[in-house]
Amino acid sequence: MAIVNEVYSGSDGVIRAVQLKTAKSMLEWPVQHSYPLELECDLSPPVADLRLNPQAQDFHPKRDPASAARL
Repeated sequence: MAIVNEVYSGSDGVIRAVQLKTAKSMLEWPVQHSYPLELECDLSPPVADLRLNPQAQDFHPKRDPASAARL
């Protein structure tokens, strides 16, 4: 596993490669060989009085291919 530090785009504006920070090194890797885990890292301290809404609906984001297929 690694963290994306920087993205490199081609002349057409499409992201082609990324710079990854692993536990021991930094490396450049093609996007085609990467697999996103969809994790977020919140660097701010957590809010002490955070309460969840029990009536909130489940959130299921639509991915681009699913949205395109629906259209």
